[in-house]
Amino acid sequence: MKACSYEGRIAERDGFCRPGENGSRDLTRAGTQWETCQINYEVCDGKWGFYPREIVHFTAQAFGPRGNYCAGRSPEFEVSVFTYSGRPSNKCTEHNLALQVLADELIKENWQPLESGGHDWFSLRFRRLVK
Repeated sequence: MKACSYEGRIAERDGFCRPGENGSRDLTRAGTQWETCQINYEVCDGKWGFYPREIVHFTAQAFGPRGNYCAGRSPEFEVSVFTYSGRPSNKCTEHNLALQVLADELIKENWQPLESGGHDWFSLRFRRLVK
């Protein structure tokens, strides 16, 4: 276990303090505010013809006390309508790399990965303290 900046310990699987666990201070006290974000994807453009495909990117949609906003975007990539049913696939290296670029950028901006995500494989969730 590693020491945490909130005087607690970090659960190895999470990489951040869990309020009220492992002796950490309660971060839910009055005045502590979190914002969260979840990764989704957006269609940017399309290429039509014999093998239609869409140009998409992942976006991190943030929600918090300051409202909703886009916390980041991945590089664009193509999704084949035939091969992947028009959705990003975890079987495609290019799609995984685009997701990793966005996740790494969020972590650099002090977003902490959460253990649970959304319904889709790419629907990673993050949180950070509001400054």
